[in-house]
Amino acid sequence: MLLFLFWLVWCIYVGLMLIFFKGWRKSIHQDDTESGRVDSESIHLIIPFRNEAEQIPQLLERLLEFQEDEGLALNPVFVDDHSDDSSVDMVEHAIGQGLRATLHQSAGFGKKAALMKGRMGLSPGYHVTMDADVVPHRSWKQELHVPLSLSMDMVILPVLPKKPVNSLSKVSALETMSLLGVTMATASLGRATMANGANLMIRNNLGLDDRPEIPSGDDVFLLHDLKRQGGRIGAIPRLQNAVYTATPRRWAEWFDQRKRWAAKSMEYKDRDTLILGWSMLLVNGGILVLLMSIFFTRAWLWMFITLFSTKFVLDFLFLHSICKYYRMTSLLSSYPLAALMNPLQYLAVFIGSRLGGYT
Repeated sequence: MLLFLFWLVWCIYVGLMLIFFKGWRKSIHQDDTESGRVDSESIHLIIPFRNEAEQIPQLLERLLEFQEDEGLALNPVFVDDHSDDSSVDMVEHAIGQGLRATLHQSAGFGKKAALMKGRMGLSPGYHVTMDADVVPHRSWKQELHVPLSLSMDMVILPVLPKKPVNSLSKVSALETMSLLGVTMATASLGRATMANGANLMIRNNLGLDDRPEIPSGDDVFLLHDLKRQGGRIGAIPRLQNAVYTATPRRWAEWFDQRKRWAAKSMEYKDRDTLILGWSMLLVNGGILVLLMSIFFTRAWLWMFITLFSTKFVLDFLFLHSICKYYRMTSLLSSYPLAALMNPLQYLAVFIGSRLGGYT
């Protein structure tokens, strides 16, 4: 029975990785296709924020740079979610210095309420949701014609890690690259499972349900609702369409972020996402069970070595392909540590999300 379960877990993992490789290759080949006609002359950029005084100046500076470029006009819409630092003053100062943007105060509380405020009254077309702590690629605005030309209801754009500052942020950066690869792979195969609201293009006035009663998951719940309605979902992995975000620097910050992600997964109803999530939990759980079992019997040692080494090699090859595409192969120096931590992280986050809350 144990031998059967081992081979079942091994086959599930290898099968998933083959799917990811296929989807990733398909997504990056889209870069070779010519973009079609774009009718839009302007696009709204909705930026909810709360206490982002440390990060938002970089975004404001980049938006001012974009304003000097010709072509598609950006209409940034900042929505303050009751900040108690100097974030609002910074946005007001940038507007006073010539940034063509609007600033609103959210009537409710939380990111979803802020997004709803920013989306009110939009004319037909598209908007992009963006976090206030990101920095868009210098060619981000110039290359918006590529996702716009797809004429999809939602286009998932890449979110890349900023330069790591310590060992934890390096491991987190690799996780970000892995999640990005899976996001692009599943979307390109027509089985989108994840999206990131830090850089997400959406058709205006779709009337989607982002589960407002749940404080987290404005992006993924929108994606799942759009899938249920048969909406068209695309993904553009191009570096020029990316934004850069900081990764957690402290364990408490990292753990709380992962708990938030895992806690909202209990509300998922999308079949593709559930299959993916439980499969990865099964694989990582299987590695830990086999690791603990070898202390009682050496007979299972070969099972642990086989499963762990298979995962180690396939994960590395997948990450190498992603990091090479985004010119971030230097991150791979932290891969051995990340690979050793990964099964333990899954278990800790899974248990933590079921037992405790998050902020």
